[in-house]
Amino acid sequence: MLSRLLRLCSLTLLLFASAAFADDRMWVVSEPVTIHFGIETDRLGSQRIDNMHVDLAFPYNGGAGDFFIALSESVSGLADEDALAPEEGHLYGSPATGFTFSQAVIDAGFGFLGGIPGERFWILPEFYQPGMIFLGVQAEGREAGLVSWNPGRPDLLAGIADTWLEIRPRAIRGPAGGHFTLYQQLTQGPVVYMASFKPESADPSEPAFDDSDVLYFPGGHSHYAWGFSKPGLYEIDFQVGTYVIPAAPEIGSFEPATAGPGETVTLLGRWFTPAETVRIGSLELAEFTVHSDGRISFTVSAGAASAPLTVASPHGEATTVGILKVTTTAPADPLAAWRLEWFETTENTGDAADETDPDRDGLPNLAEFFFGGNPLLPATAPLPEVLPPDTAGRIGFAHARRLDRGPVAATLEGSANLSSWQTLVEDVDYTIEATSPLAEGFEWRTLRLTEAAAGIRFLRLRIERLAQD
Repeated sequence: MLSRLLRLCSLTLLLFASAAFADDRMWVVSEPVTIHFGIETDRLGSQRIDNMHVDLAFPYNGGAGDFFIALSESVSGLADEDALAPEEGHLYGSPATGFTFSQAVIDAGFGFLGGIPGERFWILPEFYQPGMIFLGVQAEGREAGLVSWNPGRPDLLAGIADTWLEIRPRAIRGPAGGHFTLYQQLTQGPVVYMASFKPESADPSEPAFDDSDVLYFPGGHSHYAWGFSKPGLYEIDFQVGTYVIPAAPEIGSFEPATAGPGETVTLLGRWFTPAETVRIGSLELAEFTVHSDGRISFTVSAGAASAPLTVASPHGEATTVGILKVTTTAPADPLAAWRLEWFETTENTGDAADETDPDRDGLPNLAEFFFGGNPLLPATAPLPEVLPPDTAGRIGFAHARRLDRGPVAATLEGSANLSSWQTLVEDVDYTIEATSPLAEGFEWRTLRLTEAAAGIRFLRLRIERLAQD
């Protein structure tokens, strides 16, 4: 039995200060969200939503809520919720929702629909009718923080204080001459909330909205009649606003984890507006952008160093648990670049110093660099090996080495007794038997002693940084 919730669009509430109140209340408004309707017409690549209970739903969630379509086969409620993206579904008006418009409809007080006598008209019904879409509005998942306020519109059933959401149509795109209407049929007559048909306009056939088009919704769950004057596909942009008492910023995550000067970093969370400052550590950014979908983005500035990120507003501040790893342009010296990658410095000091062994695995940093190890994780480098003697009794030696070694050199040394060591010379004391590639930028070398080094019984590889001018 199909019963599900389709999330058709993302609503994030962007906060603006309100001068109308002396307290901390602030007006928040979402970005416009497009809802797709298909009147006897299907939208290519989109799922038809028809013949079930459907709600446009917008639970408010602290500045980063969601506006979505909820579907259920039941007449009275929702069950087995699921989600789709906005472009994945369209609300369908079947032929059963259509009728022939007449002068009698106009005379009965429904001229606001914009229908033409003798032509077809479609109404997605306010009350449940088998075989038709049953489309309503809900705001049942809102959290605390909404403020009670009075829109002062008793004509729109919004003349008392409540936690109202203000829903406005901002644009309509559809078939030529196609009008949209949202209304309710009450005992005293229809209450019209939105009507793109404006008979007083210069061209009444051209759909348009103005400040009179608004639905004030106090939460809960209600159904409305949705009128369309032409068959075809409609795109209607809705925007939602309300008053809230804002809270301190909350940071959920940021991406990417590593960035350099000139690169963009995005913070995800809520209550980012009105953000006053964004900092990388103690460095306050000169510019940042608060997006209408709840993100903050900024460009890493020169001089920034790796540190946590902080967002501050008049209502508090939040700091990330993790740090943004800030990189700089890689130095030409491969050893300095390696230090910067692992230790965020190019200097030969502290944990990044040549002879320091931060992971305590017996390999100092120069050896980790040369062999390709992780200086912060023990025993990750491929270690040198002494090879058994060949048939002539000559021992061998094999090791990894970095191809781009910069100022770092390795010298093979040998000893007959471990008390004194001598430098072995390539092509005199040993020869290269084979080389083979390892990970990118590294190779594996196999050496074999010559007869000139016949007395050598022990081998070692001395790694050092050469003096540079």
